[in-house]
Formats: sequence, C-alpha cells, structure tokens
Amino acid sequence: MSAVASVGSIYTNALAICRGPVRGPRTPDMARRLRDLIVELRDVSDASAFLQGGCLVRLEYDRLYQKTDEGEGIDWPTFVEDVIGIGLRRAQYLMAIYSKSIELGITAETVEEIGPAKMREILTVATRENVERWLVTARKETFRDVAARVKVARRQVRESGGPRRRIPEPDDEEPARWSLLLTPPQRRNIEDALRLARTEAKLKNIPDAALMDLIVTDWRANRLPRDRSIRWHVRQLERAYRIKLRVVDE
Repeated sequence: MSAVASVGSIYTNALAICRGPVRGPRTPDMARRLRDLIVELRDVSDASAFLQGGCLVRLEYDRLYQKTDEGEGIDWPTFVEDVIGIGLRRAQYLMAIYSKSIELGITAETVEEIGPAKMREILTVATRENVERWLVTARKETFRDVAARVKVARRQVRESGGPRRRIPEPDDEEPARWSLLLTPPQRRNIEDALRLARTEAKLKNIPDAALMDLIVTDWRANRLPRDRSIRWHVRQLERAYRIKLRVVDE
C-alpha cells in the first residue's frame, strides 16, 4: 500500500488529465493512473468532485478500466464499487457534474469556488446563454437561496414545455425489494445463517437485510487477495457507516 500523496501533486495530475481529451491514451498505465487518482481525490477539496468525475468519464470510455489488473473481466458497476470504492449512484453523479460542467465551459476552479452542492443545483437549469448569470448568483447567495431560485426556474421550464434536465443525486441508491423463490431447506438454511449472524453481531434489532449484507461481505472478502481484502473491507465500512477512512503504510 502506497503512502498518501501530497494534495498538490494529486490536484495537479488530475487537472492535467481532465484538461485533455476524453479519448486520451488507452494504455494499462493510464488506466492505473486514473484508478489511483479517483481514490486519492476523495477527500482533497470541493474541486475533487469535478476531477473525480473527469477521471471516471475517461476510465469508463471504451472500457479502459478493464486494462487494470482488477478490472479484467468485470463490468463497470462492479469495478466502481469493488475497486474504486464508491457506489454506482455516486459515480453517475460525479460523471454528470463533470460532463455538464465541461459542456457549459465551467472549470475545476469554479467548482471549487462555488462548491459541488450549489453547482449541482444550477447545472439542472443553466444553459450556455445564462450560465454566467447563474454563477454570479451562486457566488453571492446561500445554498438555500440558490436552490429556491433553481426550483422556480425548473417550474418555468416545465410550464413552457422545455426539456427537463436531471443530475443524479449523490447519495446511495434507494433500497430495492428482492424476491427469491426458495425451497424449504434453502429458506431454513438462510434463516439459520441470519440468526447466527445476529448472535455474533450482538445486535438484536438489526434488520435482516443488514445481516445479509454482513454475511455476503465476509464471504466476498475471504476470497480476495489479502492486499485487496483490506482495502475492500475499508470501503465497506465507509459505505455502511457513511465515513471516510484512509489506509497508510506503517
């Protein structure tokens, strides 16, 4: 595991890549650089949302991610969650922020100045013709005021029959209901596993879905190489508890 790189070098490297074309070098080395930058950018600054999005766009383009050791033979959603360590919904949000910003001529520095929350709001209504006015508004007003103005603007667009534009929410995806057709022995086996997991976790009121997540996480982690297993466990802790952790060498 590598030591944490300096914020300056991370930002400089990401900015250089994101200012270049999406159809850049399609080499394994570039794939690894993009993968590492996305992970390192997570806690750098507000501009990291923009830069992470730019790296993700390039990594997904033409399946460049499959040229990394971890990406070979897996699909994009699996790579995003298991290798990068963020949810697919979060990745879609970052990529949308970047792509729409680039379309409107907005730079990483502007995103850092305004903040990703305000930027997400104005990107749902801004056009090439009015983007500068929206940026002035975002610089002067609070997030609540900007969100209120955007809400009015969206309603006006809707009433005029204009196109609706949506930026994905940065939060995790909404829970989905699963239905499984089980034989009686299969059901008893799963129920026994849940009871055992609840006993070991020492949490009486933990939902069955959370217990199943713990069981599956443990099963998957035990089948990963040790260096990947540690990082993967850290990502699962970040996901479950909505915290940020960083692994460094002793």
